[in-house]
Amino acid sequence: MGSSGKGKSSEHPEPPRNGKTARTRLSANDVNELLDDAISEKAGIELGLTYRGNGVWATDYCNRKRKVLRLFWINPLYATFEWGWRFDFIPMDKRGKLSHPRTDRQLDPHVLEVSDDFRNNTENRGKTTLHVCEAATGEVESTLEAMRKKCIDVFEFLLPTIKAYFDSTNSYQGIVDRIAAPSAYYRAINPTRGIARVYLVAFLGKKDEALKELEKMSFADERTRERHLENLRNL
Repeated sequence: MGSSGKGKSSEHPEPPRNGKTARTRLSANDVNELLDDAISEKAGIELGLTYRGNGVWATDYCNRKRKVLRLFWINPLYATFEWGWRFDFIPMDKRGKLSHPRTDRQLDPHVLEVSDDFRNNTENRGKTTLHVCEAATGEVESTLEAMRKKCIDVFEFLLPTIKAYFDSTNSYQGIVDRIAAPSAYYRAINPTRGIARVYLVAFLGKKDEALKELEKMSFADERTRERHLENLRNL
């Protein structure tokens, strides 16, 4: 299991208003430790992942890629899981500047997915989401335990889907095939998906095809396109 560091068990309770019970906001340390305790052991056994803190689990790089599982925050109180791959040869674009961060400080997956139940809002959507709630004063421990159980339930519900995803994308060709179909939803939540496919196609030795795809893409300025073009030629 990873280590998220110990800290104050919760933030100061809010004073009661209008005679209502005072509520305690759970701290970031509370949530971090809860996630580590609830999921990390099984994520290690089933997926080979290690907790890296802040709601992110990942493997080390192997064959220039690493698995990533992390929380996708729908809003400050609700989250689901998303999973995918990060590659050490695909740069991150920060306002037109390309960089290749390879440490645990940058673990955003280049390609990712969420469950179809969550994405399509099926009757099972509730089984895919976590609620980071407040606790009544004096009930922090019981609230954390309820959240821990929910976290385990969500992870175990999604585990077969996550395992199937990583099994089908274990090869680079499998990853390219998986992201071949256009998706407005994934363009919105996974904006690096398009450029990642270009680099993956080039990595598989199809540089002419990759360069043609790059030409069709839009960039904020042509300098960014030229930087990607240089990277692809040197890949």
